[in-house]
Amino acid sequence: MSHRLGQRTRRDANDGRLRRLWWSSLLPLLLSGCDSLLTKPTLYGSVTAQVTRRNGAPVSGARLVLYTGQRPMGYAVTDSNGSYTFLDVPEGVYGVLAVPPTGYAKVEDISASAPTDVIDKLTVLAQGKLDARFTFLKVGLGSVIAQVNEPDGTPVSQIAVTLYAPSGAVARGVTDAVGKFVFDGVPLGNYGVFAARPQIFLDSGETPLPSRAGLIVDEQSRETAAFVFARCTGSIAALVRDSTGRPVPGAILTFYTGSGKIGDAVVGTDGRRTFGSLLCADYGLRVQLPRGWTATEGRGVTFLDGLRVRRGSALTATLTVVRVGRAIVRVRILDQTDAAVPNARVVLYTGAGLARDVVTAADGTVSMDDILVNEEYGVRVVNPRGYLATEGRGNTFLDAIRLIDGEVRQLEFRFFKP
Repeated sequence: MSHRLGQRTRRDANDGRLRRLWWSSLLPLLLSGCDSLLTKPTLYGSVTAQVTRRNGAPVSGARLVLYTGQRPMGYAVTDSNGSYTFLDVPEGVYGVLAVPPTGYAKVEDISASAPTDVIDKLTVLAQGKLDARFTFLKVGLGSVIAQVNEPDGTPVSQIAVTLYAPSGAVARGVTDAVGKFVFDGVPLGNYGVFAARPQIFLDSGETPLPSRAGLIVDEQSRETAAFVFARCTGSIAALVRDSTGRPVPGAILTFYTGSGKIGDAVVGTDGRRTFGSLLCADYGLRVQLPRGWTATEGRGVTFLDGLRVRRGSALTATLTVVRVGRAIVRVRILDQTDAAVPNARVVLYTGAGLARDVVTAADGTVSMDDILVNEEYGVRVVNPRGYLATEGRGNTFLDAIRLIDGEVRQLEFRFFKP
């Protein structure tokens, strides 16, 4: 009896061990199945928070809070890579709050900007992977570079630059030969730079102190305030015309500003002279007329002022003068037999001096065209070789000749051939 009882006891014990082994092997499967039935792990995703500086350097030790609505779902701290991943995040809409560690600041702490420590409306989907990226500033000293160039890249030196903060001016400097000035040792903050624009780069209505604002400085950062100063230039095309619109070649233009004369220039055969690359300012022109034109002193006739050159402007200034009338003087020289006297020298003169000096052709005549009518003339014939004449008015010369516009004056002289 006792033997059978012992056998039964041993058999029951073995059965118990088998049942425990069976349950121990089955329990994980059951639990796994229950978890699958109850929590559905395929409906989970992840959210990775990455915290860096503006230069991409990781920020470790930043505190993180994962939340949904008003309820925190997880807490963490970024590692040496500035990162942390929240795993097994159920489907839903979440947000991440990042708190900068000691020695760091948020951008909105020094600049009017939207919050940079919160990223919300992150929709987590099954097996989805979301990123939340944050940028913090490191407390320390940086630099601000003021750079001034012309549009073609030519540096502009000797430009006064001012570094300023919301509280006012911080430091001043002057650009060097490469158009640069560096403000070193600038503390964490929000800055701007003024650059004083010289007159040669300034048009009326433009600000003489252009600025570059919103320069965020943190440790070892190098912010650049770049200015492009284009020279303020324009042009003036000066036209000298007579009342019929014909050009007045040879007119001399004197170019000036309020501070004095700039220079003289002669107009071309088309009556035009263009002054290019003029600095923006007010200019004036005065004309000195060549012989054959006249004008009554006055604006628009002998001078023009108040010619304002603006950036890129192309002005046209027209001076309208009067063309002096022209006439023709024809001289014929004969001998006592009415034969032509060739190669006789004929001189046309005024009280101011010689006007023409010509010789007769084979037919004993000469025609002097385009003679101005606003002067009194005289004509003298020099005794040709082999001919004689009694010196006197009407014999060898005629004076007090007055011409009218369009006139053709015919003159005749006689010489005696021995």
